[in-house]
Amino acid sequence: MRERINRLAKGILDTELPRVAAAPVSIDDAVRPHATVKKEFYVGSLNGLNVKGLVYSSNARVKVPVNAFGGLRNHIAYEVDTMCMPGGASIEGHFDLVTNAGEYRIPYVFHVETAASGQVIGTLLTAQDFAKLAAKDNDLAIRLLEYQDFVDAPFMQDLRTRAIYDTLKGHGSRHNFLEEFLVALGEKEPVRLTVDTEPRTYLRPAAMVEDTIEIRRSGWGYVYLDVQVDGGFIQVDKPVVSQEDFDGGIYHLNYRIRPEHLHAGRNFGAVSLVSVKGTMRIPIEPSARRCRSFSARIWPPARTICENISLCG
Repeated sequence: MRERINRLAKGILDTELPRVAAAPVSIDDAVRPHATVKKEFYVGSLNGLNVKGLVYSSNARVKVPVNAFGGLRNHIAYEVDTMCMPGGASIEGHFDLVTNAGEYRIPYVFHVETAASGQVIGTLLTAQDFAKLAAKDNDLAIRLLEYQDFVDAPFMQDLRTRAIYDTLKGHGSRHNFLEEFLVALGEKEPVRLTVDTEPRTYLRPAAMVEDTIEIRRSGWGYVYLDVQVDGGFIQVDKPVVSQEDFDGGIYHLNYRIRPEHLHAGRNFGAVSLVSVKGTMRIPIEPSARRCRSFSARIWPPARTICENISLCG
């Protein structure tokens, strides 16, 4: 933001459109039967320019309560209605996004679960059983948490376990609910992320600079990072980083520095990785060439002409 203010103060107007990114780009998910299931997807900007628009759903069973959005990072909430639908049925359609940078489409398919998923609850004799299931099938564990009869699972009859469940339920996302629940039960270590947050400096880049930020993960479990950019000269490839992006516990987030958006002298920006546990900020500080002006006298002396000469160095 500070970079954009500096550019406006110098009379530099940005006519560039925002680069829109959606996560996920398509949706293929399972939903429980005879319920209204709440979910969300993400629409953001990759170049620091606000994205504004409207979102529509093509299927009447998938509704968007608030279809207008605007900003750098937008979480679009929607509801999937599976009332009176048999197990094994599917809901197909797409979201249409009409934005200030064009139109986009996100296809979706929701599979209505059969009763067999609910039967798994009766096999969860201990908290360790549930932790093992979550490690093997994270999505199934999350869906089981949303079942009304999850509290009937044998291990949930423990008073302390039930108290932890009731305290955490309804706070934060469904993925984070599972993570915090298992950590509070002592059945897993919390996921830890490490990033080198030392400032990154670039001296007078003449062309576009490409670089990466290495994010390291220890342990298994839920990871969700909002990638935020401070500085109109920075572009990132992804607006969101999740656990699926990591390969061997490492993910490399690509970013670029656009020299045409730098002002003379030192520029200050950053890439921030925002999670429910806090923010990791990586300063990005490129410098651009300064222009020095001076007056030169040109002879003959009978007619003195002063010209401004700019030297960039």
